[in-house]
Amino acid sequence: MKKILFITFLIICGIAFTLFKAFNVNREVKVEWISVSEEIIERTVSERGVIAASNISLVQTTTSGSILFLRKNGEKVKKGDVVARIDTSNYDDDIAEIALELKGEELDLNFNKKKAELMEKNYRNRTSEYKKKYEHAILEKEYEFDKPDKEEMRKLEIQFELKKLDLEEADANLKRQMNLYNKGFLSKASLEPYERRFETAKEKVKEAKLDIEIAKKGITKERRVELEQNVLRSKADLERAEKRMMRKLGEIADIIKVSEQKIAELLHRKDNLMYKLSHSTCYASQDGYFKIRKYYDFRSGGQYSQYAAGVGIRERDVIGEVVDPGEMRVDVIFNESDFHRLKTGLKVEISLPAYSESKFAGQLNRLGAIGKDRNLWLEELSGTSGVSMYNAEINFEAKGVYLHPGMSAMVKIFLEEPSKGLVIPRKALIEEGGKFYAMTNASDKVELEGRYIDEFSFEISSGLKSGDKVKVVYQEGT
Repeated sequence: MKKILFITFLIICGIAFTLFKAFNVNREVKVEWISVSEEIIERTVSERGVIAASNISLVQTTTSGSILFLRKNGEKVKKGDVVARIDTSNYDDDIAEIALELKGEELDLNFNKKKAELMEKNYRNRTSEYKKKYEHAILEKEYEFDKPDKEEMRKLEIQFELKKLDLEEADANLKRQMNLYNKGFLSKASLEPYERRFETAKEKVKEAKLDIEIAKKGITKERRVELEQNVLRSKADLERAEKRMMRKLGEIADIIKVSEQKIAELLHRKDNLMYKLSHSTCYASQDGYFKIRKYYDFRSGGQYSQYAAGVGIRERDVIGEVVDPGEMRVDVIFNESDFHRLKTGLKVEISLPAYSESKFAGQLNRLGAIGKDRNLWLEELSGTSGVSMYNAEINFEAKGVYLHPGMSAMVKIFLEEPSKGLVIPRKALIEEGGKFYAMTNASDKVELEGRYIDEFSFEISSGLKSGDKVKVVYQEGT
């Protein structure tokens, strides 16, 4: 088996060699001398792209209903022109029903507010009475518990001290008079008033001391218990009255709150319906042309159909768009071999087959950072190719022309500013050991310095000058 495969391989190689010789035997080798000339050098990347709109204004509905009027697809419009009208007759019954319900809720709310005011007044009056009783019980307890208070005790002590001073004065006077009586200067009758004053002052001191002792004893234990129970009972009555008031007022407040929320909800629904009624007509927000969008029509078996008069729509449906033809862009996909040479801001020359006599200036605006397999970009291909492609956007102004998204465009991206330089064909180059050479008309091999411009040309920076001739050897047909 291996022998048969080997023989087959040799036969194929022989046939291939024979064909190659037969193909090249009649191809004549030609030599041509080409002059080195100064040319305008352009390092560019060319690719095909698709026109897309940069400035699109969506026509979105705020109402549901049937379409009464819709502009034709592709029709030119001005800012403020009517592009669609929606039938909103189904909203009239809803608004009337809401108005009736709203009136009933407002009557209930006013009634409950008046009721709440009366309830609060009555309950606060009752609670105020219980509060006064509680405050009175506290004051009564404090008054009797504090007997005697510091001020009263101080007064009693002052009285006691004054009585003692009166007693000392009466005693001193009596002693002086007694001394005079013993010496015979006073009679017994004259001494008696002093003796009575002394006895009176002595009794008053005893009385003041007794008052202090009585005050220090305070109220009885039974009276203390009675006063404390009065305070606790009054406090409990007050707390029950306050809780009852808060509960009743809370209940009516909740009823009022529910009514207010219901009214707010009804007003919101009414305002929303009125807003929808006032926005049942859609206007163009900018100059351009109107483009009708498609919708998924499940009634026709899941096909996509264009919106038209009579078609029912829902709120927030986008039924079309106004495209500004003056602000367009070109969407381009670049091969990974060109992507690394590109950067945003590069100048672009755009040619449109639809306007073959015109060229447009643009700028590379955006480069995709993440590549995607080439076969994923193209719907007709499947599997993976192993070659990444990168998307980009090119902005330009299409003044004086009327463009539509989807038109094709040829773009030429300038990698650098055009410049003048000496150029020779790449066929004239001889590359040896990483260096470049060319044969001149003197049959000398001249070393050159320069760079490749593209797959056909080479720019010379040194080694030759303008007017020199170089030798180009090629076979006929190449």
